[in-house]
Amino acid sequence: GPFFNVRIQGGGRKALRGRMDILTNLDFANGIIVTRTDDVNQYSVDLGSSATITGESETSYVLGVLRSKDRVVSQGSTNTFGGIGVELTTTTGSPGKTVVTRVTGPDDFSYKGVGTSRSIRRGFIFQPDNQGEFNFTLAFHYFDSELNSIPEDNLLLFRSLNGTIPFDKLDKTSLSDNTLTREAIAGTLNATFTLGNSANPLPVTLVSFTAAPTPQGTALLRWTTASETNNKGFGIERQLASGATWQSVGYLASGNNATGGTYEYTDKSLASAVASPQAYYRLRQEDQDDKLSYSPVAVIARPALIASTALVLSPVPATGASISLTFAEVSQAGAEISIINTQGQRLLSYTTEASDSASLSLPIERLAAGVYIVSVRVPGQALRHARFVKL
Repeated sequence: GPFFNVRIQGGGRKALRGRMDILTNLDFANGIIVTRTDDVNQYSVDLGSSATITGESETSYVLGVLRSKDRVVSQGSTNTFGGIGVELTTTTGSPGKTVVTRVTGPDDFSYKGVGTSRSIRRGFIFQPDNQGEFNFTLAFHYFDSELNSIPEDNLLLFRSLNGTIPFDKLDKTSLSDNTLTREAIAGTLNATFTLGNSANPLPVTLVSFTAAPTPQGTALLRWTTASETNNKGFGIERQLASGATWQSVGYLASGNNATGGTYEYTDKSLASAVASPQAYYRLRQEDQDDKLSYSPVAVIARPALIASTALVLSPVPATGASISLTFAEVSQAGAEISIINTQGQRLLSYTTEASDSASLSLPIERLAAGVYIVSVRVPGQALRHARFVKL
């Protein structure tokens, strides 16, 4: 059950056999609470939305999983998450309600990189309601006992989307009093953050990954790697709304170059994708042994024309045997297309099937010269119309 105020004293280690919910305060005088780490929902110390933890030290602390739940993070404010050892200030954007999980492991615990690279024995996992991109400052506190023999001056901040490789090196702005601070971090907060060794860093295979919109409504993706070991290739994945399913839109094989490489890919299918104000991209890095890891997310704003409900017919006037129809959902299944004359008679009906095509060719060779209306009905949307003249 939940506890309002708990004080840990008497020394030694106290094993938690389930979850401890703290409503007001958990205070450490002397002693260590140990939780399992295999199931954070069943074995953890959970601080409620206004609860705090105080008195933690080198000899008195939570060893295992400590969660700060449902803290609202707003732009411009600093949140300490009840004192769990991390402070977050967002300068652009509001993550909203956020769960932060602190994992502190025993002597053999760390986030593993390639070879002998490893992190300190502490990490923070952020899970914000708003999974977009932000600019933020992070202050990461740690104990000397968690350093895993890493020289303190060598500490750098790293970020991973899933707690494994690849890790994005974020560096540091300052380091003092067992606190590493990194200002002006850009990108996703929905990630795992830890500290690693600049002399033996966690693998930073990906140096940069950018996405940019084009006038044609496509997206140009570029990325650079510092090194590639056992790398099979890169899958390109796209998401049209935050929280939606990621879809594979392309693949590039890797040169598996030990000194890294530069890559470029154009997502042409975006021009005919369902309307959305933004598009999100990530890389799926595939190893020769089929292990997967993911890049940070890049986002673009889609041009208003491409993200609109407009129907585009060409050529107009029509003189040939067919006319091309383009609209945002043309590649989706289930859109009903009709050609109607000025008397309201339906002369052609067609239902789209899923495809990779950016346009649809409508046969008009049997139509007499005159004015016609193309209507498009996409499930769940209003009926759309466009006129054309056949000569």
